[in-house]
Amino acid sequence: MTMRTTRAFAAFWVAIAIPGVTSKARGQGEDIRAVEVLMEGRALATEHVAELEKRLVANPDDLDSRTRLLGYYWSRQFEHPEEAATRQGHVFWIVEHAPGTGVAGSVGVELDAVLEPAAYQEGSRLWRKQAEDHANEPVVLGNAANYFLIHDSARAEEFYKKARALDPDSPKWARRLAQVMSLRMIGASDEKRAGLATEALRYREESVALDKSPQARSEALCDLAELACEAREWEKARSYATDLVEEASSVAPDRSGDAAHAGNTVLGRLALRDGDLEEAKRRLLDSGAVSGSPGLDTSGPSMVLAEELLRSGERDAVLEYLGRCTRFWKGDRGRLDQWAKDIREGRTPDFGSRGR
Repeated sequence: MTMRTTRAFAAFWVAIAIPGVTSKARGQGEDIRAVEVLMEGRALATEHVAELEKRLVANPDDLDSRTRLLGYYWSRQFEHPEEAATRQGHVFWIVEHAPGTGVAGSVGVELDAVLEPAAYQEGSRLWRKQAEDHANEPVVLGNAANYFLIHDSARAEEFYKKARALDPDSPKWARRLAQVMSLRMIGASDEKRAGLATEALRYREESVALDKSPQARSEALCDLAELACEAREWEKARSYATDLVEEASSVAPDRSGDAAHAGNTVLGRLALRDGDLEEAKRRLLDSGAVSGSPGLDTSGPSMVLAEELLRSGERDAVLEYLGRCTRFWKGDRGRLDQWAKDIREGRTPDFGSRGR
């Protein structure tokens, strides 16, 4: 996943749930297993839910059963608000009794400050206490930071920095700090956005330098190219984006779409900045001529370059781009058609978080 957290919170939460926040002693295995169990819970039949709830009465420490139930209730939370108290009870138990586990750092323990303010405040109280009681444990601090990331980024940043100080050789804390800065970019003014992007880029580059795995830089390239462009570090942006386009033909199919899309988008923005309108349009169309990816199929394409070209009057190129995006963004809920209609009728579409 790229730093498209700046365009889609849902995609971000999927990304943050899978890697989890781990210690050297645990490794990533426990966190990945927790998310697998959480996802398995989404398919539970009603009779199995009742059985698991009974099992917890007899053995409250059965974390596997509780994680499955969390997955079940989490997937139903918007359609079945009457189950909110039950779901929240499981969240509170995990925060109180298992704050250093993989599930405690996952999407399953997310509470919404807007939709469930009382529960969110109680979760906040419990996590603050755990962070205080486990002040020397980076795993717990990282899990606490995950909880606060969306609604209290300052506290999340504080906890990630503490975890980073305790565990300086791990790349995940710098990666999380890059995500904090990227979230703050949403809706920021151009000047503030550039400053936040500079910070995010610094953290993301740090995470790559600390990660000794051969695929670390390759997997980070989308983030690096997009952030360097936003930070106005043009040569870095060009270098990272060029590498992305070159790698698109050699990486796994589930990543090639992201690489080609992000790389061409950044190169198109740079071409437009340099006054090469034809190259910018070509790059826009190339960014839409991809087969898709899990991220693109779910969260949709970037509209940043399209929005910039619209300001230059290039309606036809943007309309063609939108048409190409229909090939992979099947869950757009009519947005591509609406944007095309707006453009044809002389209006500038509201691209929301997919634009600037």
